[in-house]
Amino acid sequence: MEFEQLLRLAREHEPDTQAAQLGFETRLSAGLRELRETSEGSGGALLFSRWLWRTSFGLAPLVIAGVVFWFFLLSQGLSLPAGTEDVFGQLTALLPGGLL
Repeated sequence: MEFEQLLRLAREHEPDTQAAQLGFETRLSAGLRELRETSEGSGGALLFSRWLWRTSFGLAPLVIAGVVFWFFLLSQGLSLPAGTEDVFGQLTALLPGGLL
């Protein structure tokens, strides 16, 4: 059989998809319903994850502003009020290994 004949037969062939098409929408909606029920059934964990997702976007500008402000303070040099140097000195002396 020639190659052209094989290509022609392949173009003319129509596979039988009736069995796959039968009840496809019903099976799809049942699968989606099952997924929805399992995700809603987790209760507190689902509420916490939704809350965390929404607040993370809401708090992002505050976190960015805090980081920028902190770097600004560090670049200008932190000046402590009078008398607090001794308190911070005593507290850092308590740190193990002389971290500061």
